[in-house]
Amino acid sequence: MDRIQAICTLIPPCDVLVDVGCDHGLVSLYAIQNCAKEVIASDVSAGSLKKAQQLLEGYKNVSFVVSDGFDNVEREVDVAVISGMGGRKILEIISRLTYKPTLILGAQHNVYELRQYLVENGWNIEKDFCFFDRGKYYDFIRAVPGKSETPTHVHLSFGIYYKQKNEHLLSFLLDQKRKISGYKLTESNLQRLALIEEVLKWQV
Repeated sequence: MDRIQAICTLIPPCDVLVDVGCDHGLVSLYAIQNCAKEVIASDVSAGSLKKAQQLLEGYKNVSFVVSDGFDNVEREVDVAVISGMGGRKILEIISRLTYKPTLILGAQHNVYELRQYLVENGWNIEKDFCFFDRGKYYDFIRAVPGKSETPTHVHLSFGIYYKQKNEHLLSFLLDQKRKISGYKLTESNLQRLALIEEVLKWQV
């Protein structure tokens, strides 16, 4: 399973889905074939959107829009997929929403801030896992409208469900521990190591 397949496992059956930053359109293709009655493929780049148009040519109930996030998506959707970018960019996009769809998110970094924003702004994180593909670690999240329990620093750092065994998370933790152990052990690095050790208790 690659990262595209991994994020697609989080998409629930829905009426209307928007694939924000759709690029090649593979997530949109999966959605229209498997779980969404209608798909809006959106990308800030007209060139990237053209790739999705070519892939999805002939599919009914798929529309295309050049848009920065939701800015030019002129209707409300049930599910929004936002993947392939940093957590801060995703946060910036969803902070402009005026309603709350189910969010399927794939962040490459700055996931602490993203998780914190979600739980403080009316979303409940019901899926949250680390995934490794082609040399990079990703955090995939499904968040639905609702109230979350107050997360700890560990939850925000390594995932709401860090106690569930995950070989990708274990690999990430061991890699981080090795790197930090080679640095000067500042107070910040010692705190980070302590968090890693706490999560490792559940992963080994």
